Amino acid sequence: MSGLLGNLSSTSSAIQGHTRSIELAGKNIANINNPDYARQRLNTSSITTALGKDTVTITTREIQQLRDSFLDRQIVQESSFLSSFRARDDRLQELLGVMGETIDRVNDPSFIRDNPSDDGSLRSGINKFFNSFENFAARPTDQASRSELMRAAEDLVNSFNRASSRLDSLERSMKTEISTEVNSLNNRLDELSDLNRKIAKVELSTGANTAADLRDERQKLLEEIAEFTQIEIQEVPGSNGQISASLRDVNGDQTEILRPGFAPQKIFYNSDNNSFRTSTSSADIDLGAGKLPALQQVLGEDLDNLRGQIDTLANTIATEVNEVYYQAYVPAGTDPAVPEISFFDQPTPPPSISGQPSSVNASNIALYTGSQDPLITESIPLTQDSLRASDSSFAGSNDIALAIAGLSEQDFSALGGIKLSEFTTQTSVTLGQEIQSNANQMRVQQDVDTLIKDRRAQISGVSLDEEMANLVQFQRAFQASSRVFNVMSEMLETVVTQLR
Repeated sequence: MSGLLGNLSSTSSAIQGHTRSIELAGKNIANINNPDYARQRLNTSSITTALGKDTVTITTREIQQLRDSFLDRQIVQESSFLSSFRARDDRLQELLGVMGETIDRVNDPSFIRDNPSDDGSLRSGINKFFNSFENFAARPTDQASRSELMRAAEDLVNSFNRASSRLDSLERSMKTEISTEVNSLNNRLDELSDLNRKIAKVELSTGANTAADLRDERQKLLEEIAEFTQIEIQEVPGSNGQISASLRDVNGDQTEILRPGFAPQKIFYNSDNNSFRTSTSSADIDLGAGKLPALQQVLGEDLDNLRGQIDTLANTIATEVNEVYYQAYVPAGTDPAVPEISFFDQPTPPPSISGQPSSVNASNIALYTGSQDPLITESIPLTQDSLRASDSSFAGSNDIALAIAGLSEQDFSALGGIKLSEFTTQTSVTLGQEIQSNANQMRVQQDVDTLIKDRRAQISGVSLDEEMANLVQFQRAFQASSRVFNVMSEMLETVVTQLR
């Protein structure tokens, strides 16, 4: 009797197991297109114990999540690098746009047109300006040449001012973006801490690795966090499946931002010095790789370098042109009295006369509108009619115009010993090469990311053929167990009937 009841109980347990296996197979099939889902299996084990003269079989079941923790961690790390390259690519393209240049040839990103047309780029504006001085030198009394030169000068000033304004706008935009992304990162850390607690609660009551769906959510969240910054993850022993997360500071010391039982550390961005910290860190945080450190690098290095190069270029042009064009003021009562004349507003007078370094940059370069010095009571603003080609009163003299036109072919120490036209080309080419180098690394990183995710899919992904085969197998096992259960139930009923 006890054997019959025991077998009936075992068969009932088997039916429950097959039912659960069928449910899991259906769940796996339902998530076949979910890349964040790891397929699940029901593992069973039986323990037979003696109870007096009888034996009792106890069946235990646990859900196994088919994941490779090493691959999961690799994907988290590689996601940070890929996000870095993508964010950097977008912003470097914008920096090249500040110069008015674009990369058109896929296989030769350093390609720069030798003779740019009037396309609005800074390089074409500089070329047009000095070409206009050549035409003015050839026909100094021609009104069309004068008009062309004034338009070229105004366009050049506007190009520098516009480039500076774009850099300022881009800097503000990037600082705002970084602050927004830091808030998003902190929100995700809060979500990660909440998932930690949920996993611990489930696995404390049901056993290790039983919170499979929550672990899937956590892995997805970790990969999202990795797009912001490179974090170090470690499962904490004895914490019922909880993990800790940490970053490194600039000194290489570990700073824990998440640990079981504590609220996550907030990350803060200081836009004044372009740095990151946590509420407890004693040094700035090194975010390693990801979108945030990529934006930090572009803002602190690439943008500053480009701004310095454009400012140097504007300063050199204004200073060198004024050195040739400038006429010093001689007050009335002196023979002969002369007004101050200049081409650009600054430096006036130029450094060779004042002994002071020039303060011109791309944001403040402007054409001369007259002296702002109260001691200089007479000056001539730069206009089409006031343009001068020479100090001489002889018609057709052009020594000043020729000298300024010749500046385009001179080497300047402030530009690294190269010509103005070469400097603008070199700046654009260097930035283009940086964009291409980043693009090459991004393609390689995409291949690595795809390879690792494909390997994980082979382990954790759902195979429709396999799941359908399992489904048929579990259904047949369920049917067989049900038939056994029915037969044993009938036998029990017969025994009970005979005992009446």
